[in-house]
Amino acid sequence: MPTENDQDVLGNLFIDPNAATAVRGQLFQDRSHVVKIAGIYRFPWRIRLGAIARYQDGQPFARLVIAQDLVQGPTAVRSYANGGSAFTYTGTLDIRVQKVFATGRAEVVTVVDVYNVPNLGKEVSEHVVSGPTFRTPSALQPPRTALLGVRVTF
Repeated sequence: MPTENDQDVLGNLFIDPNAATAVRGQLFQDRSHVVKIAGIYRFPWRIRLGAIARYQDGQPFARLVIAQDLVQGPTAVRSYANGGSAFTYTGTLDIRVQKVFATGRAEVVTVVDVYNVPNLGKEVSEHVVSGPTFRTPSALQPPRTALLGVRVTF
C-alpha cells in the first residue's frame, strides 16, 4: 500500500526499493561548518548598533539520475552517497541601527535593518538531476534589503 498521495510522483522511498540506492551519507541539512557571530554596541544618546555575521558551508547532496524505463515508472536514483558534493557556501552580514526617543508618556523607537549588507548573490540551491542543467542555480540568496520601522509604546 503506497504511503504517498501520488504513486507517480518522483520520490517513492517507502514503496520502491530503487529509491534507497546510495541513501547513506550526510543528511541534506548536515553542513560541515557553520559560524555565527553577533554583537551589540550601545552608543550614548540611546543609540544601538547590532550586527550578525553568518557563514555556512554548502548543503551536501547526491547527483540524481532519472531511470525512465522501469516497470514502476520514472524513478530518481542517487549516483553516489549523499554528501559526495555540496552546494556553494553562503555568507551574510545583517546590521541594525536603533534610536530611542522619550516623549512624555510614550517611547518612540526608530529602527533601520539592513540584510545581506555585502549583497552576496550565492546560490542556495542547484539542480541535482543529471542532464544539461546539472549544478545550475535554482535559487539565490536574497539581495541586500533595508527595513525601516517605528515602534511606539505607551
